[in-house]
Amino acid sequence: MKYISGFIKGFRRVFDAGGWLKSHRTFNDGFQKDYDSLRRDWIKVGSDIRHGMKKFQQSEEGKHCVIK
Repeated sequence: MKYISGFIKGFRRVFDAGGWLKSHRTFNDGFQKDYDSLRRDWIKVGSDIRHGMKKFQQSEEGKHCVIK
């Protein structure tokens, strides 16, 4: 039954050229804006972490002695 329901929804979308039968989920503007803002924030957090790791690695490069 699950497959038939999905098939019918897909079939309706094919013939819904005008967008009158909106059975699929869409975001309201508020939710989309929140999603976009959170995504940008986490991209910045990741960038800051990468920058900090790179800076730390560069500061630690000459501090270790290798005894042969």
